[in-house]
Amino acid sequence: MKSTASTTVVIILIGCLTPAAAFAQMDAGLDQYQLLSDIGWAVHSVSGLGQWFTVGTDGVLSGAEFSLYSAGTVTEDLVVKVFDYTGGTLGALRGSTSISIADLGPLETELDLHAVTTTLIPLEHLGLAVSSGDALAIRFTTASISPAIYGIRGLMSDNYANGSRVGSNGDANPDSDLMFKTFVAQPVFADGFESSDTSFWSLTQP
Repeated sequence: MKSTASTTVVIILIGCLTPAAAFAQMDAGLDQYQLLSDIGWAVHSVSGLGQWFTVGTDGVLSGAEFSLYSAGTVTEDLVVKVFDYTGGTLGALRGSTSISIADLGPLETELDLHAVTTTLIPLEHLGLAVSSGDALAIRFTTASISPAIYGIRGLMSDNYANGSRVGSNGDANPDSDLMFKTFVAQPVFADGFESSDTSFWSLTQP
């Protein structure tokens, strides 16, 4: 009986040491960015705006930052959608989330290469596995009616070589870019080693 019990315990322990149990956290890393700004654009009920970019590493799209602010009496959320971007147009919708007016203030946020701001947009919960070379677009829309608008800062020149600003109809504006940062996470296990096995990327964090 003692030998049987010991065997049972060993089987249970082996069962616990599956990749799902070993999965510890997502380690987010800065991937793409454009940090210059000389103009602001409005987002309201008839004017959407975004940025398409080229992913630089394999992983999970875990977050994005934009220089955002609110103007007027904005009451509607800012909707954030992630699309595939092919041939200069929006492709399949990959996921969607939103930002509350409570998350923003009347002054645009300044992006820092070495730190995140309070307007970091978490995207990890969407579970968007990406690969180096993928073209994606992050686009903002809102039901808020002008002059109650959201504002996004950017640059009226082509400073970011691997993408550009996306206009209201989803078309590329190659002469301008938004100010932005994107983050791609790598799965990190309890032993501190990262994994490149994409089968782990859809696992839920504990």
